[in-house]
Amino acid sequence: LLGYPAGVAEASPQLIRVYPNPATDLLQIISAVSIVDFVTIHDTQGRLIYQSVHSDKELSIDVSNLRSGIYIVNVKANDSFLRKTVQVIR
Repeated sequence: LLGYPAGVAEASPQLIRVYPNPATDLLQIISAVSIVDFVTIHDTQGRLIYQSVHSDKELSIDVSNLRSGIYIVNVKANDSFLRKTVQVIR
């Protein structure tokens, strides 16, 4: 999968939280210090499943339409970037 965007530092899990894991219906994303700029979700084959631009510190993503499996969640907040593996279960 793709690496971190150029010029963007990896965020610590304390600065950007993605939960619950595993997720069933909603995936919560909270940034402790800056506004979330964008979020992408890819499957393990690298296919883009979800992409959205945001301008808030907290957001909920409906994952109830995703199949059970492992997904890669990428979150960019200001100059920080977090990549997290999340399991969706039915």
